[in-house]
Amino acid sequence: MRYRYFHLILLAFLLLDTTYSFLQHYHEPLDGDMSGIIMPSEACQPLMEDPLGLNVLFKDQEYKDPNRFFAHWFMSKYYKTIPFLLQYMVDPITSIYLASAIMKIMIQVLIIWMLASLISGSKNILSREFIITAFLVTPMIQVTGYFYLDMGIIDRSITYAMFYALPLGLIMVFFSPFYMASTSQSKIKLKLVPGILLIMLAIILSLNGPLVPGLVLILCSGLLIHKWWGGFVRSQQSTLAGRSVDALSHIPRDYLLFFGTFLVLSLYSLFIGRNNISTPEDTLSILDRYLGLPKGLYYQLTSKPGYLFLFMFTALNVFIIFKQKESAERNWVMQVLKWVLILSAIYLLLLPLGGYKHYRPYTIRRDTFGPVTLALIYFYALSSYYIIKQVQSRYKFAWYAVLAAFILIFTRADITPLDKNDCEREALVTLSKSNQEVTGLKDDCTVMGWEPIRDYGSSSLNAEMLEFWGVTRGKKLYYQGSDQK
Repeated sequence: MRYRYFHLILLAFLLLDTTYSFLQHYHEPLDGDMSGIIMPSEACQPLMEDPLGLNVLFKDQEYKDPNRFFAHWFMSKYYKTIPFLLQYMVDPITSIYLASAIMKIMIQVLIIWMLASLISGSKNILSREFIITAFLVTPMIQVTGYFYLDMGIIDRSITYAMFYALPLGLIMVFFSPFYMASTSQSKIKLKLVPGILLIMLAIILSLNGPLVPGLVLILCSGLLIHKWWGGFVRSQQSTLAGRSVDALSHIPRDYLLFFGTFLVLSLYSLFIGRNNISTPEDTLSILDRYLGLPKGLYYQLTSKPGYLFLFMFTALNVFIIFKQKESAERNWVMQVLKWVLILSAIYLLLLPLGGYKHYRPYTIRRDTFGPVTLALIYFYALSSYYIIKQVQSRYKFAWYAVLAAFILIFTRADITPLDKNDCEREALVTLSKSNQEVTGLKDDCTVMGWEPIRDYGSSSLNAEMLEFWGVTRGKKLYYQGSDQK
């Protein structure tokens, strides 16, 4: 009976945390890329007219984000639909923030659900196994708090959340059937409809930016090579060439079909991505990118103590597991640690090849480091779940106490005031009531921008967006501050 009540307590924690996260998302300001993607801007038009990047392939054209069609398309469709549905219940301004919060919380729930189901082996959100693993994972998804700038998976910016965090959640969906088959040591055989859906997901993710294709090159290539090597070792052929060819027959057909397709699509995405239009400030030699990588990694891991706490607790888990008697599950957990470290290192070494942005001077930032952060969270939760299930020790109560302190630290670190968009909302209300073609606003905060907009001409696309949503009647340009240019 006490176990049932205990899981109800954990479930209540998950519901409260999710609700609070939703409120945090709801109170985040709008970002400066939204209008350009949703309307879209003149710079984004070539992409929307050429979804597959064929003009890059056949005409060697350069334009903005040639391998991000589905990211742009989905965000545009979402914000041209959902706010209007919400306006049956709320005012236009509220509908924008509510739409953003709904999308972010869906991404957050997807990531937690995938991690928890992969680790526990259960997709039933009310099962004991799922609740425990979700409880382990949830506090690590920092939304806006003290550890966010380093460890944040879901960006405060809705654009970055949809362009980076959402694909990370979806790539876990793609690999989940193969992961489940591997952990249960069963053969994978996907039926027609799930197989078609996986191919469609591979197409969408490949043309969703450079992050996923890079991960696919590492994961799919690594898994295919691993399967091939297993066949090579077991082959009875007498010659090296014979064993190499025979090993190909040991790779399951589903692996060859889906991973091979995903690899080809990803290589194509990276190829057309080379023609992404760049500015002088976004130009840096590959050598300089690599020279800056160690500094970027150092800043990423040490600017706040979040990663230190994660490493320390995970090291404790590894020490406890290492001391256990050998078993298939214990050995598997230790194998996972090895592969998490190896694949993370390969990903970081390849990262500078993915391009350069001036706002990421050392290439590594929370968005590009997101796959590594998720891998670390995954192993922390996996090793913790193993200890909860398998380890019997007189010191286990002490470990539970350390775990509780660890979770409390991350939970407390993510508690923040719910007022981050109050200033921007006030500015939008002012615009909605204004009868002037050009309205001056306070410069205490950003208004649909990355920084205050000083020149009212720069607000043109935002003004069109606000008119489209029904926030203003007519196109209302604006500037911030007493002096306009």
